[in-house]
Amino acid sequence: PKALEMIQKWYKWRQDERIDQLPIPFFDNDIAVPCPIRDYHCLNDANLMPGNGIKDYVLKINNHLGGGCWHKTDKDGRPVYIMRVGRFDTRKITKYCTTDELLQTHYILQEFLTRVLLPECSSRAGREIDQQVNVFDCSGLSFSMNNLPAISMLQDIQTLLSKSQLYYPERMHKIYIVNAPSVFVTIWHVIKGWINPRVIGKIEILNSKDFASVLLKQIPESNLPEFLGGCCRCSHMPGGCVPCPPLRNYPVLPRVAFADMKHRAELSFETTSHQFYFKTPPHTQAYFDLKEEEKSRPTSVDNTNRGWVSFGGRQSSPSPSSLAKSYIPPVVLCCFSMIGGRGVVVEARFKSIGTLPREELLYPETLFDAFRGPTLIEIYLPEDEPEGELTITWRIPRFDEGEAPFPTEGEAKIPTPLHYDVGMEEEFLSRYDLPPVNRNIDKKSL
Repeated sequence: PKALEMIQKWYKWRQDERIDQLPIPFFDNDIAVPCPIRDYHCLNDANLMPGNGIKDYVLKINNHLGGGCWHKTDKDGRPVYIMRVGRFDTRKITKYCTTDELLQTHYILQEFLTRVLLPECSSRAGREIDQQVNVFDCSGLSFSMNNLPAISMLQDIQTLLSKSQLYYPERMHKIYIVNAPSVFVTIWHVIKGWINPRVIGKIEILNSKDFASVLLKQIPESNLPEFLGGCCRCSHMPGGCVPCPPLRNYPVLPRVAFADMKHRAELSFETTSHQFYFKTPPHTQAYFDLKEEEKSRPTSVDNTNRGWVSFGGRQSSPSPSSLAKSYIPPVVLCCFSMIGGRGVVVEARFKSIGTLPREELLYPETLFDAFRGPTLIEIYLPEDEPEGELTITWRIPRFDEGEAPFPTEGEAKIPTPLHYDVGMEEEFLSRYDLPPVNRNIDKKSL
């Protein structure tokens, strides 16, 4: 009787909340991923982008969270979710986000896990996989997060989430909390009483600096990010293993950047590829300062993390010599959208024209899903000879590439539109008034 009652409540909840109508991406639809993912076969590696099905509130919430990613699997084949909880901006979450928006985002992520990732992990493992492993990185956690509005919202959310145990029961195998500072003890005493004792039994708090040895018993070294003690870097993706908007370790372009991309092309089985030639300028030293921005940023304006920056030798404001600066490497950003077809394969080659002319492959052939909405890739130019010509090639996949179904003879004749934009990173940052990108974060956290 209790099982029947639980199923009935679950079914009524799905109807009342319209759970089956939530935008969940599959390989054969046009919905973008609701969260960054790495190394899953059903969908290409991707970051959260303003694509189809992604609500504005999901993007807004993501900008104030520390950054999360479903990153590969543990030794038993369970999906691993890594969250930078120490980088939550709790004041902005309580100011700009509502409890309902946070819950809706939670439901979308849980449905994505249940309906997409767990079935794939089960298929790969050859047995049923119905749980995930969580790693919460508390680096950067401060007492300022422990404010009354944040505690009140957290309590409301936890009360509502306790009911969701009826809807997503036993989805958690283990929770590891790492890099927890002393202030975490205070916060933990506050929230511990709200959590189901059964869940608390799955939580392991690793205060020692040798937490990596514990994680490596659960997660293969090749599947664990470098900043957590593994050897994975995911350098092919902006933001690496776990993109973090508050740390701005990858460029976060606004929706408008993808709504009106400058260039258009068409790919078909007659015109199978398209090339774009981009002249890269010489790169003068450019730096930005993380500390100076906190002094100059107005508190009444939400111009998050606007910092001192110098492009081409020109600086927007002076920076004291005592403050450390971070070097901005020469990076080309390429954003594109393939609307239809079986996806697109992208490659970038570079020919320098400096003192040592050479050709090299900067971005190897990578397949991206069709219909998945806009995609952003970073192409790192050689720092010693960045001036030259970059050739970016898009081509349609061969029949042995990708998971999308083969087109019919009639569909194969229909051209597939390709929209794209290419430029130096500082050009995009200037165009949309964005802060510079700090790519040294993971290295510092080691």
